[in-house]
Amino acid sequence: MNNSDLFDRKLCKKTALSQLKGNWKVPVLVSLIFLALLFLLNIGSIIDSTRNSTFNYTNDGHSFYFNFDASPAQLSTTDYIEMGVSILTFLITGIFAIAFAKFFLDLSNGVKPTFDEFFKNLELWAKVLPGWRKNNTALKRLGYA
Repeated sequence: MNNSDLFDRKLCKKTALSQLKGNWKVPVLVSLIFLALLFLLNIGSIIDSTRNSTFNYTNDGHSFYFNFDASPAQLSTTDYIEMGVSILTFLITGIFAIAFAKFFLDLSNGVKPTFDEFFKNLELWAKVLPGWRKNNTALKRLGYA
């Protein structure tokens, strides 16, 4: 058994090109908007990542050791606010990820891509959130199962 038995790359590419023919602008813009949102929501974490880390520096035989990791007793109100913002960022990212995935699932099923479709998909989180209970999957709620 070779790799061509498992996945036909040429067929996948042909299908993708036929689906995007004349419709590539909206999916590309939606992807760029999603990536920009992810970057903006996580820029604080990227900048702040050095604060909660250990840094070792050696120069001319002298070794310096810095540990910026705060214990829970040392957490300030600002730290708790940052944790809340992180949770909120996680939730917003999840909502947009669901809309993004549904947008491209619809595109692969022949739905013409529009910004209205993407923004309509932002409402799906309310359907998907309770969808992980037993015998009540998210895919059923979205009409895919």
